[in-house]
Amino acid sequence: LCLLTENRSSKTEISEVAMTLPKLAVKSFVLENNIFQGGLGAGFSLAPLAGAVSCEGGLGIVSSAGLRAIVSSREGRKVDTYFAVRTELEKARDLASFVSHSD
Repeated sequence: LCLLTENRSSKTEISEVAMTLPKLAVKSFVLENNIFQGGLGAGFSLAPLAGAVSCEGGLGIVSSAGLRAIVSSREGRKVDTYFAVRTELEKARDLASFVSHSD
């Protein structure tokens, strides 16, 4: 992959650009890669996507928009927002914890 510069005549490898960015710290957690998954809204920014982004060293985001209805449907019963958020975050953490980096 390459990144076009402003004059569009020369290309810079993304790995070269990423190497120049400082590591980002969120509280005591330092991200391996400066990759952020944007909140995509109801039904998109859920545990599978957030967990996958986190697995790659980025910051995965779980959107709470419509989450209560989504988790209620999945659970087959009405749940409150706090339960829905807790459940989805636990799933994202479980998915992210299965990765082992070989570098």
